[in-house]
Amino acid sequence: MTCGNCKHYTPTRNVKTGRVLTRQPGRCAYPVQWPELPFAYRQIPFVPRFPMGSPVWPDDGGQCKFWGAKC
Repeated sequence: MTCGNCKHYTPTRNVKTGRVLTRQPGRCAYPVQWPELPFAYRQIPFVPRFPMGSPVWPDDGGQCKFWGAKC
């Protein structure tokens, strides 16, 4: 059981010839599906990181799907 034998493994290929570059690492192309998260856990484009809570202003979150009235 190795990455190279996995259906999600994508090897690095030579751009010109299309040949697999065996001395270069590939990548895992497993399709991760994140659950829907509240507005405060939104992803910032081009910043690869795990979803983390970010500061929100009182007027933020107009489109948050998880909004609920305070008790």
